Amino acid sequence: MRVCRINPRYILKPVGGDLEVNENRGMAMVRRPVSAASVVCAVPGQVSSRLSDEVVILNLDKGTYHGLEVVGARIWELIQKPMAVREVRDVLLNEYDAEPQRCENDLLALLEELQSHDLLEVQPADR
Repeated sequence: MRVCRINPRYILKPVGGDLEVNENRGMAMVRRPVSAASVVCAVPGQVSSRLSDEVVILNLDKGTYHGLEVVGARIWELIQKPMAVREVRDVLLNEYDAEPQRCENDLLALLEELQSHDLLEVQPADR
């Protein structure tokens, strides 16, 4: 298992907008939009294990399990260190037979889902 941090501090903002409160940490966390220019990384508060072609992820803060099938497992493997979304997309296009726009759309949807479950950190590309 590899775990990384993009930024060990959470960005705090006044209540409202795209802010959510994480009760386990008692902090407000910004939900950044995910785009091809974003840099993403798996959060440090999780443990994951590969089981055949799939990955099982345990969110330690919430005590919830999540599973990813073959392509999702490959994406999870790639984002164990900070990586630009467009780089992840390019790796997938080299490894799988997929239409580029469909690949990007599906990748962004998965990354947004991971972020909604507090499994993904998102930073703008200019960081």
